[in-house]
Formats: sequence, C-alpha cells, structure tokens
Amino acid sequence: VGRPSLAESIDGLFSEVRVFSTVVIDPQINNNTDDPNAQYRKTIYKPKVNPLPFFRREVITDGEAINDKLRTNRAIWRSQMAQFQAWKYEVSFDTHSQNGAFFVSDTLIDVVDEVNKVFGTYYVQSVTRSQTLSEGTMTKMVIRKPVIDPTLQALSGGASTNATGKTKPRGKAKIPKAVQ
Repeated sequence: VGRPSLAESIDGLFSEVRVFSTVVIDPQINNNTDDPNAQYRKTIYKPKVNPLPFFRREVITDGEAINDKLRTNRAIWRSQMAQFQAWKYEVSFDTHSQNGAFFVSDTLIDVVDEVNKVFGTYYVQSVTRSQTLSEGTMTKMVIRKPVIDPTLQALSGGASTNATGKTKPRGKAKIPKAVQ
C-alpha cells in the first residue's frame, strides 16, 4: 500500500437542515391575505447525533418537494451528502486486484490503517488504474464513509404501482390495423 491520506472537513456539516418549498394557494381560500409567507412550507431535520461540537444550520429550498415526506427526504439526503463529502480517504496500490478480484468503484472495502486510525468497512467512490514504465502498475482509490441511505426515494415506483408496490397490469397493446 502506498501512502494513504485522510482529509476531513466541516464544510457542509450541519446540526440542522431546514427545507423550504412553496405551494400554490388560491387567494379566495387563503384567510390570511396579509401573510407574505403563506405559500411556504418547511421541514426541519436534525441528525440523531450533531456532527459538530457547535450548532450550525443549513437552509435550502426545493421547488419539487411538494409535501412533508419529500422535504424530509431532501433534508436527510443533504445532511448525509455533506457527511459523505466531508471525509475522504485516498490510497494507492501497486496492483489492480487483491486475491484475484479487481478493485472496482461503487463497492464496499474493509480498511485497516493503524497510522491514520481508519478501521471498518467503507465505500469505494472511485478507482483509477494506470500502468507506466516509471511507476509500473498502480491503482488509486478514493474511499468515503458509507453514510448515504439509498432508500430515500419518497415516491417509489411513481403512479404505475399499486398498494403492494407491484406494477399494475397494463393489458395487451393495441396495434392499429394499418400496421398489422
């Protein structure tokens, strides 16, 4: 293993994320016409553990977050993405594989680094392979903490699924007689 490097940053880490979105309100239905913020909706997300030793708030807007579930998912995603980008571990190897398996991105890898005190299973963000006369065979990897929850899609399957999550039957396709 070449010289591994660990970079940590608090850029993008927040104690609280507020997501604002807007809705169209019919002026005839709105009882409080003096409120300039009546069309705004907000959701507040706080991680279970504050990633910082002090309080820091992030405020974002999302025009597509039309309900509380979508705003909550957006806030969680923003918080997790910030944690993902705040921790970066880079390492290089003088080979493209280990025990017959190639190093590939979008996988998990076990790391034991006593120098940088990095232990556990981490996400492989990118793998760059090279082979030159001066360096020989090299693989450089960028590794991140696996903090992003892949289940954060609020509308799984959209309108084409029924209550069980299975795709609704569409029936047989009708082919115009001119094509037959």
